Amino acid sequence: MSKLFKEGITFARYSAAGISAFIFELGLLYVLLRLLEGTSYFSVAIAFVIATVFQYGICHLWVFGSSRRPMRIEYIYFASIMLSGLLWAVGLTALFVDILGISVIVSRAISGIFTGLWDFYLNARFNFRAHAFLRHQL
Repeated sequence: MSKLFKEGITFARYSAAGISAFIFELGLLYVLLRLLEGTSYFSVAIAFVIATVFQYGICHLWVFGSSRRPMRIEYIYFASIMLSGLLWAVGLTALFVDILGISVIVSRAISGIFTGLWDFYLNARFNFRAHAFLRHQL
């Protein structure tokens, strides 16, 4: 199997895991906003954190496999990377809601594209070290 094909499979699996976690996150966000009457930024953060735990499990078991670090350390790396994604998610959602007047759910969906790519790159390069082309120094 060619290297490019393997990398494409990894990206496709990460995308499937990310989309699954993101759909779960949006559903949870909807519940927090509507049923629990949570504030939008707090609800975005809570839904993101819960979905991150879900996504880590999928990434560890199906996408990348183990990083060969102890699982606790691997999860700390993953959570740190996802925290940087959370900052992007909340920031972009706030921009889209407050400045552009887009709904919270639609804003989070749009920001999810950017945060998903950000999280994939950082996890592939620094946490799971899955892609040789991402490890090369320029």
